[in-house]
Amino acid sequence: MDRNWVTIATWMKEYADRLVRTVAVMVCDEEDAQDIVQEVFVKAYNSLDNFRNEASPFTYLYAIALNLVRSHKRKLKRSKDLIEYDDMIVPGPYLNPEDAAVSQEQVSAVVKAVGILPHKLREVVSLFYVTGISIQEISDVLDVSIGTVKSRLFRAREKLKRYLSKEAGYGSI
Repeated sequence: MDRNWVTIATWMKEYADRLVRTVAVMVCDEEDAQDIVQEVFVKAYNSLDNFRNEASPFTYLYAIALNLVRSHKRKLKRSKDLIEYDDMIVPGPYLNPEDAAVSQEQVSAVVKAVGILPHKLREVVSLFYVTGISIQEISDVLDVSIGTVKSRLFRAREKLKRYLSKEAGYGSI
């Protein structure tokens, strides 16, 4: 079996789910996220000889994913498709129906709020909160300084706080 294929198969097992979750937050569509992640692994396979092990495989794959997300966003802007935020909502399995409805409403509001953030802020929010990667790793993936990452996270939190307290009616969060 091809050594590159074994490497990519290992990476797929380890990182695919986290990539899909992160990309889904950025593109606000689960199906598009799955398509983009498939393309990430195809591109990673085709360029694996260029991977220098200076970054972790995780960082390498996220860098590819972010480029594909940016390309996807440009295509959406040209086609002016509408984004449906509710497609991404999954109720918790252990909630009673009333709590599940409230939880779904809150998750929907947060997903919508993240979806309206400017792209650069949405990137850092999804990388930090959805994938749980460090600020240093985000800096590496986005090729920006740590200070820029921290600044974007701060601005994103402030915008989310304002949106959720005013627009979504969740008071002071």
